[in-house]
Amino acid sequence: MALIQSFYSKPIPNSTKNSSGITCILNDRRLFFYTCPQDIRLNHDYFSTLLSCLSSNHIIHLFESMLLSKRILLFSSLPSKLTKCCLALSFLLYPFIWPYSFVSIMPSSWLHDLLDSPCPFVYGCLSETLEQIPSIIDSDDIIRVDLDSNTLIDETERTNILPVNLRQTLEGSFEYLKRFRLVAKLNSTLINIAVSEACLHVFVDLFSHLPEYFKRQQNPRSFSLCSNYFTRYDSGIDLQSVTSIDCQPTDEENRLGYEFRSKEFLDIQPNPSYVLFLKEFMHGMIFLKFLDDYQRNDSTKTEMFSLFYQRLNERRQMTHDDLTINPLVRFRQTIDLLETQIKQTSKQTNSSFSKFVKTILNRN
Repeated sequence: MALIQSFYSKPIPNSTKNSSGITCILNDRRLFFYTCPQDIRLNHDYFSTLLSCLSSNHIIHLFESMLLSKRILLFSSLPSKLTKCCLALSFLLYPFIWPYSFVSIMPSSWLHDLLDSPCPFVYGCLSETLEQIPSIIDSDDIIRVDLDSNTLIDETERTNILPVNLRQTLEGSFEYLKRFRLVAKLNSTLINIAVSEACLHVFVDLFSHLPEYFKRQQNPRSFSLCSNYFTRYDSGIDLQSVTSIDCQPTDEENRLGYEFRSKEFLDIQPNPSYVLFLKEFMHGMIFLKFLDDYQRNDSTKTEMFSLFYQRLNERRQMTHDDLTINPLVRFRQTIDLLETQIKQTSKQTNSSFSKFVKTILNRN
């Protein structure tokens, strides 16, 4: 009770890089330290909940489905599980964000009308909603996920869009965490870091050359997300005109505030499977929204992408020998080392441990 009262009397620290956190000394000898991590994805147990509810293959399929901007419904009888899993899925996309409708707990009275919308969405629904709206079962264009029974129904065209090597590494990383770390009740912060890094590795590998072919203008005339995504002709809207994005930048493209030499970016890719994925993904709203925010001269945007910038720099500085190491082996070694360090320092109830944890959170 004394510890709770001590914390309660102090203001909650801001989630910023310069936050000093809260330090409380109990009985003049025991020190406790709390700080808000800079990355909101790490201040929760969402990823561990997701891993405990769904198989690795199901999670990766949902990950790919979101990259394809599909319509997803998740069900559970427990509101807390539903909310955590929905948010975990959205955080898997970092450094990208889900730009469409997202509701972690959707009231059944609203759902019936919203299902008729052609727009992508991620909705969480209580299990009783299935009984109230039977038409959901008949919807063949909606991916339905039962978190309580670890089942996934997808009658849409199922394709593994991620390059094979990246998908195998991601699946192997998740399986490693589920089999050898989740069951051992590993530190939840470490689980969050591990899941986050596993997914981030996919995007870092795919976009490692992005800084070479992307440049934001210093004084853009205006900002307009995908203003030339469609081109209107006399016959209406020509959807095929999206291929013009691959051409050299025009004056109209420069109105967006950046220059992205997409054709050269695709030509430099080391793997044909990377090109196949990128050609489709780069025409979607998720990527276009990312380009609109990437390298924006804004403190909030800079903090948002700080981890992505750091991982890109690390990837670009790797030697040939570094790149020949199996990424799954490197992932396991990193998690094992981090776990060992945490166990060693957790035995110390002093400020050095607080600084160590704070460094991990701010870095990741």
